[in-house]
Amino acid sequence: MAAEVAEVAQRCEDSKASRELLLNSCGLRKFPEAVFFILSGVEMQKLSLADNQFTRLPAKLMSSPVFASVTSLDLSSNNLSTLPDTIPSLQRLTFVNLSRNKFESFPEILTQVPSLSQIDLSSNRIQNVEQLVVDSLPASLEVLTLTDNPLTEEAKVLLIGSGKVMC
Repeated sequence: MAAEVAEVAQRCEDSKASRELLLNSCGLRKFPEAVFFILSGVEMQKLSLADNQFTRLPAKLMSSPVFASVTSLDLSSNNLSTLPDTIPSLQRLTFVNLSRNKFESFPEILTQVPSLSQIDLSSNRIQNVEQLVVDSLPASLEVLTLTDNPLTEEAKVLLIGSGKVMC
């Protein structure tokens, strides 16, 4: 446990210059509160929490000044099925990777992030996507990846018709 804490602290220190916090493959189940203190006064541009064991993320993570300037968010390979309601606070977010999680439906909260240009939801459990969600996708969205999901044929037709989706 002490080695993991030291690793997270070192990665936080290393991220101050690059503005890229890479906490992937740390075996995390909960987001470490100490990160907010270590990085106080620093604005991250990239956040990777990939390949951990998160089932949920704290609302504070998305609304913290430390992460307000994040443009790239990698949450792949966790156990997430929902996102915090505060994710629209990330007004500069252009890319989000939610692949290899446990989403059973499209996280509609992403429709409230107007700057998104790429969303990767591949390898989840999504079967259907409603017309309303497709119509509400951000105008800036260029690519929505939904490969390796058990999508219904109806959903595939709807999504492919939008011209931005890879099923």
